[in-house]
Parts: sequence; structure tokens; C-alpha cells
Amino acid sequence: MVHPYLGLPPECFWRTGVAQNGSTSIESIYQKRFTIEPEDQILTAGRCFAEHIARELKSHSFQLLDLEPPPIELPCNLHQLYGYSLYSARYGNIYTAK
Repeated sequence: MVHPYLGLPPECFWRTGVAQNGSTSIESIYQKRFTIEPEDQILTAGRCFAEHIARELKSHSFQLLDLEPPPIELPCNLHQLYGYSLYSARYGNIYTAK
């Protein structure tokens, strides 16, 4: 059987890389690849995680692209109901890249 986890070392899995390791440090499981600056433009797409990370980034003054802003006359309390202000456009939840 072929799957994306085939052949990965033990540190790539939660149980063997974190839980059984007993370490509270993330240095062994995370390596920073790039920096996101507050002035960088960020696009979000996905599901719950994308929605939550977008909200968190906005709360810290990061620049999230909103390519499909809500109509001015739409009250803020109705934005989410009509799919506005969740992601960078109104494409709804994206469950797979395929």
C-alpha cells in the first residue's frame, strides 16, 4: 500500500515524535522555513484552520487579501452567513486540493 507517510522517520509522527519523546521543546519537530512580515500580503483558503488562522492574523495586524469584500450595505453580523470575511474570496470550504 502506498501512502504519503510511507518511509517517514519516527519523529514525523505524533506518538513517536512528540508523545513518547516526552519533550516539551519543538526544535526537533519544527524548522522555520520563512518569515511572514506584517506588511506581507496573505491569502487564505481551506476549512476551519484557514478561517481561524485568518482571524488570528488579522487580530495581529497582518495584511490578509480580501478579493471579494462584502457589499457596503451588508451589516457585519451577516458577513459570515453569506460567506464574506472568512477567506480571501467566497469560495467556501475547500476539503481537498484535488
